Amino acid sequence: MRAQADLFGVENSQKRPSETTACKPKVRGAPKSAVASPRKVQFLTIDEVMKRYSVSHATVWRWVKHNEHFPAPVKLSPGTSRWSEDQLIAFENRARSRQSGKRSKTSQKAPV
Repeated sequence: MRAQADLFGVENSQKRPSETTACKPKVRGAPKSAVASPRKVQFLTIDEVMKRYSVSHATVWRWVKHNEHFPAPVKLSPGTSRWSEDQLIAFENRARSRQSGKRSKTSQKAPV
């Protein structure tokens, strides 16, 4: 009978690279306190998106369908959608910059 392969496709009789006796070289660089830990990605439910913008359920879905700038939800399963908070923040920042651009253009017009 042939030996079964584990999850990594390596037969049990073979050693994985992590099981070798060679020591890994120490990496010297920034101190641990200076290294930024990866930020967890936060996903919001439709109720949280509704509260964030003070709009209805239908309005959120209308924005998804008709507003090319509004982030599309991530489909986790049928009937389960979530919005990336990072994408929503980027959307808000773009909307602010568009608004400030419109204001500066109107304020630069010469009075008639």
